[in-house]
Amino acid sequence: MLVMRPAQMADLGEVQRLAADSPIGVTSLPDDVERLSDKIAASEASFAAEVSFNGEESYFFVLEDTETGKLAGCSAIVASAGYSEPFYSFRNETFVHASRELKIHNKIHVLSQCHDLTGNSLLTSFYVVPELVGSPWSELNSRGRLLFVASHPERFADSVVTEIVGYSDENGDSPFWDAIGRNFFDLNYAAAERLCGLKSRTFLAELMPHYPIYVPLLPDEAQEAMGQVHPRAQITFDILMREGFETDHYIDIFDGGPTLHARVSGIRSIAQSRVVPVKIGEMVKGVGRQYLVSNAQLQDYRAVMLELDYAPGKPVTLDLAAAEALGRSTGTGLTTLPANEERLTHRVGWAEKTFRGDAGRGDADYLFVLENDEGRVVGISAIAGAVGLREPWYNFRVGLTVSASQELNIYREIPTLFLANDLTGNSELCSLFLHADYRTGLNGRMLAKARLLFIAEFPHLFGNKIIAEMRGVSNDAGRSPFWESLGRHFFKMEFSQADYLTGVGNKAFIAELMPKFPLYSCFLSEDARNVIGKVHPDTEPALSMLKSEGFSYQGYVDIFDAGPAVECETTKIRAVRDSQSLVLAIGTPGDDATPFLIHNRKREECRITAAPARLAAGTLVVDPQTAKRLQLVVGDQVRAVPLSAARESK
Repeated sequence: MLVMRPAQMADLGEVQRLAADSPIGVTSLPDDVERLSDKIAASEASFAAEVSFNGEESYFFVLEDTETGKLAGCSAIVASAGYSEPFYSFRNETFVHASRELKIHNKIHVLSQCHDLTGNSLLTSFYVVPELVGSPWSELNSRGRLLFVASHPERFADSVVTEIVGYSDENGDSPFWDAIGRNFFDLNYAAAERLCGLKSRTFLAELMPHYPIYVPLLPDEAQEAMGQVHPRAQITFDILMREGFETDHYIDIFDGGPTLHARVSGIRSIAQSRVVPVKIGEMVKGVGRQYLVSNAQLQDYRAVMLELDYAPGKPVTLDLAAAEALGRSTGTGLTTLPANEERLTHRVGWAEKTFRGDAGRGDADYLFVLENDEGRVVGISAIAGAVGLREPWYNFRVGLTVSASQELNIYREIPTLFLANDLTGNSELCSLFLHADYRTGLNGRMLAKARLLFIAEFPHLFGNKIIAEMRGVSNDAGRSPFWESLGRHFFKMEFSQADYLTGVGNKAFIAELMPKFPLYSCFLSEDARNVIGKVHPDTEPALSMLKSEGFSYQGYVDIFDAGPAVECETTKIRAVRDSQSLVLAIGTPGDDATPFLIHNRKREECRITAAPARLAAGTLVVDPQTAKRLQLVVGDQVRAVPLSAARESK
């Protein structure tokens, strides 16, 4: 699979290979290691920067074959043309020369050097290997940038331009350059383009003519070359013209190639793109259409070309390979499980350290996985030892403001949101996710409740209260009415992006951008008010499960989607309170045996499972397969509790 992603410094050698084969005229892709290294470094800094308007940023993408690791193309976007040095073009215009006495009225075509396109965002550095020219992958390499603009409009201007490489012959000579530029530079076309790629463009101001150039005075070959496209740049030109870009107004000052321009709102891939929810499943082949698909992230941006059987308003089904390529499985709202390989690798390593006992409670992250008998990981859940001890933990506390006047006989209770750190120090249940194919039988309850049995065995590792933030309401497109009414005004980003940033540990922006004063809910939209303290329909089973364990909503909600935070004193959680220490016995539990949650009472070698079991004189009778899953033998100690309160009461 070919995947578009941000370039990294490790790509330098491959990028130089692409640059060496790019045509003369692509000055933004110089065959020079130092300049390419600077280009990648600037791009990495741009992707990492917190940006609210277009400035000096430049975003460099590569097209990677994930099977071989080789690069098959590259492209880039400069946020603002001319931000750090002048951006020159020739403007096509007409001068009128007239004589009433002689009855002469002539329109003369002239070229005027200008900076008109300064401040527009600029598409640059397009290259694909020859074997992919004309293929759908060329579209991905070019238009994938446009999906990035659609996902992060605050980083770019309202208009986009691009310079298309103009005509030059097989010897690398440009008739347009020979007629104009050579007279002022005393360099051939190839040398001038190479110089422009390696040095600042300020020399253009020093050497190029400042007065208009009368086109009729140029040789026929130069006039014919104006607006022509180099054969190797034709693919770029064709793709962008189909996107709604326009030409005719400006040309390149070196080779006369056309400069295309478009309003962002009129670019097809941006205007017609949609944010849609994702589910994991089997992708039906041969019945859909080709779509460009991106994950809308920043440093972890990915774009691919997929055949999808997509219907508006419905989730998009991705198979595991496509989801992995996009870094997507859990969906919007699960910020503690971000689609970020580096972050996840760090988290797994920290979990190992936590289980060894090498992490303090404020840093402890007990990360569990659900594994089937073939060793495949199909689910995940976690416990944070304590929230807010290393960085602030934010919630909204839903309180009341009373407006009353006895004289006027007015009494109003106005729900009010107070930004609070009240839940600091509590332990948190988090990162619950189960693969769709395994949401059957006991799997979901076991994955969620296994953590409670671990807490029962090691209560000294956790706080006096356990909390869980539940996913709030969002529609099928992943849009949260609470975020749209409140958060967007302060953060100027999509809900999914803010949600993701908190998941990868970037929470400082919350304190910087969230309002410090109480917020009257009456100023929110009706849709936003209606979802405060409500959960997403997919989260209702998890909420019901926690309520059955003794958790309750006490008026705290998530600051992004207003989902409820539920809480319970640790000793009052049913699975903690009612669990028992028993001796393991192996036998036949019986057909009517109650499903039990069973823990092997170990920390670093922790194993927890759910299976039918029977109590018998201080022992817990399980079948051989259950004992094997727990890595225990007859006579070992276990901690167990009936899997659900409903079962227990029967």
